[in-house]
Amino acid sequence: MPVHLLVQQPGREHLPFLQLNPRRGHSTWFTKSKNGISRSINQMMYSMLRFGYPKWSVIPSDERELWFRQFAQEFNWHSDLTETVRKKFNEKAMDSYTKQINAWKTVWQKNKKPRFINGGVWEQLIAHWEREDTAETSSRNYFGLYEF
Repeated sequence: MPVHLLVQQPGREHLPFLQLNPRRGHSTWFTKSKNGISRSINQMMYSMLRFGYPKWSVIPSDERELWFRQFAQEFNWHSDLTETVRKKFNEKAMDSYTKQINAWKTVWQKNKKPRFINGGVWEQLIAHWEREDTAETSSRNYFGLYEF
């Protein structure tokens, strides 16, 4: 069932409602904080991540769609907003994913392992970070931020 039809199904009234111009206490949007959107995406990173993808853009579209379908299980919106919600979800997921990958890399650099991460995903990320071309790109990007 396509997501735009999923959000039309009965029995979804109890879910947090997404609306472009949210009304306090009745609806929310991606620009609001403490609404559960980031928490939902972060939970997906721990439970639905199948491979140690180094960045959001390389996650196959079918997997990103699966994440969006999961999001639609946790939030509700008018079906005519589905493509807008999809766009905002992908922007938020990309930002959250980038931050999480950087946090995991920091943990790895301290010779530690994050709690609750899938062991296979963790090993794949380590393999990516240990590649020479990844280290060179990371170093080049870091030094590009600062003028010495």
